[in-house]
Amino acid sequence: RTARTRPRARTEVRTGQLLRHLSAGSRQIGASMSIAFSHDGSMLITGHHGRFALIWDLRSGRILHRLENHDDDVMMLSLHPNGSLLATGDGKKLRLWKIRTRELIKTWSGTAIEFSPDGRRMVFGDNWSGIHLVDSLGSEKLQQIGCRLDRIEQIRF
Repeated sequence: RTARTRPRARTEVRTGQLLRHLSAGSRQIGASMSIAFSHDGSMLITGHHGRFALIWDLRSGRILHRLENHDDDVMMLSLHPNGSLLATGDGKKLRLWKIRTRELIKTWSGTAIEFSPDGRRMVFGDNWSGIHLVDSLGSEKLQQIGCRLDRIEQIRF
């Protein structure tokens, strides 16, 4: 198969044994730019060169949802610890999604985002106004560190 249609593979970490190929069937899904696993190991999220993200069910190997409408390649993913919310980023805009309904909750400027380990907060950065700490739905700003950086590509709690 070509690189564009090659299935993703799931392997057992300890043994390296191949457990399952993840395939989009006849769909062209392009290169994966970013990958995130759910904390319970049931989902895999892949961000793609074609301006979309896929949510995979690792038990069945099937695609659950396709999240579109990004302005550029999806290079950043952060999954809420309980698996209910997903933040995606394309280098200019961040988007917050409800996974079950595929509802886009919020969009804002930014380049990097991460949920806190307890899921109550998010931290995100942008190149224009610095680093922001907000509640997990992005609706209440808790703190802002105003600093102008050349480029924030990754942010961690």
